[in-house]
Amino acid sequence: MRATRAAAAFVVAAFTIACSAAVPPAPATVAPHSPAPASVTTTQAPSIPASGDPQQVFVDELHELPDLEAALPESIAGVAMMRTSFASSQEVADDEVFGDALQRLGRSGADVQIAVAVPNEIDEPLYVVAMRVPGMTGKDLKALVDAEFTADYAASTVAGKSVLGSTSDDGTTTYILVGNEAVYFIDGASDLTEAAIGAID
Repeated sequence: MRATRAAAAFVVAAFTIACSAAVPPAPATVAPHSPAPASVTTTQAPSIPASGDPQQVFVDELHELPDLEAALPESIAGVAMMRTSFASSQEVADDEVFGDALQRLGRSGADVQIAVAVPNEIDEPLYVVAMRVPGMTGKDLKALVDAEFTADYAASTVAGKSVLGSTSDDGTTTYILVGNEAVYFIDGASDLTEAAIGAID
C-alpha cells in the first residue's frame, strides 16, 4: 500500500505547504548586549485566529498560477470551494514515490506546479489537488501514474471518466484523474470525491 499512502500524503502535503507559505515565520530577535548572560528571544510567527479558518489564509495569499487554479471547480455538489496555487513544490516532490518518478523523467521539485481547492466550510472533508509539470503532456503524466499507482489502486469509471481509486479503512476515498495537462488527486468522502471528478473539465 506504499503508493496508496503516498497519494493521500501528497494531497495533505500540498495543503499544508500552501498554508505554511501563506504565513511566513517572523525573524528572530536578539536581546541587546549586557553584562548579564546574553539571551535570545524569538518572536512567534503569527497564528491563525481561532475565529478564522486556515483555508482562507493561503487562499488570500497564493495565486501564482491562475490558469491552473481555473482547472479546479469553484463548486462541488453545492459546496463552494476556495482555490490557491504555487509555482513549485520541492517538499511534495521529495516524497519517495513522486521524487523517484520525477528523477527518472529528468525533472525535480522545482518543476512541479500545484493548485489546491478546499471547501469554504472547514468541516467538509474534501481536497482537490492539480499537479502540473510544464513540458509534460497528459500522456506523460499517465505513464507516471500508471507506473507508480496501478498496483494499489483499482481502475474504474466515475462520472464518465477513467480514474484510479482507493478507499481507506475510515471511508475516505482517494481518486487519481489524468487530464490533458495535469493530474488530479481528489481526497475526501466518497460522495464528494465522485462529484468533484464530475466537476473537473
